Amino acid sequence: MNHSTPILSKAPPPPVKARFSTGRLLLHLLVLLPIPLIGWLMITHMKPYSLDKVRRSEMILIGHALYDRGQGNEALAIWLPILEEENNAQLQVLAGHILLKGMKVPKRPDLAVHWYRKAANQGEMHAMYHLGVQLIKGEGVEKDLHGGLEWIRKSAEKGMPNAMLEYALLHYTGAGFVTQDDKTAFYWASKLAERNHPLGTSVLGMLYLQGRGTPPNTPKAISLFERAADAGSLEAMGNLGALYYNGAAGVPTDPRRAFRHFKRAAAKKHPQSLYMAGFMLINGQGVAPDSKRGVELLKKAAALGSEKAAGLLEELGASR
Repeated sequence: MNHSTPILSKAPPPPVKARFSTGRLLLHLLVLLPIPLIGWLMITHMKPYSLDKVRRSEMILIGHALYDRGQGNEALAIWLPILEEENNAQLQVLAGHILLKGMKVPKRPDLAVHWYRKAANQGEMHAMYHLGVQLIKGEGVEKDLHGGLEWIRKSAEKGMPNAMLEYALLHYTGAGFVTQDDKTAFYWASKLAERNHPLGTSVLGMLYLQGRGTPPNTPKAISLFERAADAGSLEAMGNLGALYYNGAAGVPTDPRRAFRHFKRAAAKKHPQSLYMAGFMLINGQGVAPDSKRGVELLKKAAALGSEKAAGLLEELGASR
């Protein structure tokens, strides 16, 4: 019987040479060192290295780590060589965010629009949305309402949730330059509800409740509100409270249930729900009367901009 050469007698493979990477080293140091020292390392060690010596992927990772820590100036300094040499849509969007928000750099909405537009022209859905918003606001660029709406529509069609919601709400409210279109609002709210988007699901509930873009269906509306509320939508909690408080759309009044929903949203600082919960506590509706607690909630609502709460406090002679 033939025996093969024992494994242990084979020559060991040549040792693998360790590869030193300045970019990878700095990436690890981000976790260990304080930000001022990291900045010094970037200035003294990163700038002399060209893109052929520090791999792009490492520079991008370092920039992301700095961006996540709010160091937009350092992230932008690292990414600029890449942005100048290639159309990296993701980095263009982040550069836009840094310049729009002023993340340790002067706010430059005009330059933000520049980078958003470059990324949007490549089909990047986040850039399309942000470019659309800037065009509608006329910030950093000449106002173009219909051009902005078109970019938001394109972003929505690519599946960007914020764009889908914005497009639905604009057509739900008929906000000035947009003609109210219930069917369009219903279409996009339905798409958001399919994704369990909390506010989109709540908007769909309102459309069912009001019979806009679809035949009215109160049980369906309540089901959607409950689903959205469970997903964290304060608007849905408030809608349920208002529905049971007013007894609208064939729903009998139920103050206890109304207060429970208002209280739930008030705990998360929803102004209208704070007002309603405070009002109901003062009047003992659906809950034992507690004027002291009611006034406290009204003050919180007023501090968040509720004019109704401010007016009621004035009537009660309670200082804000």
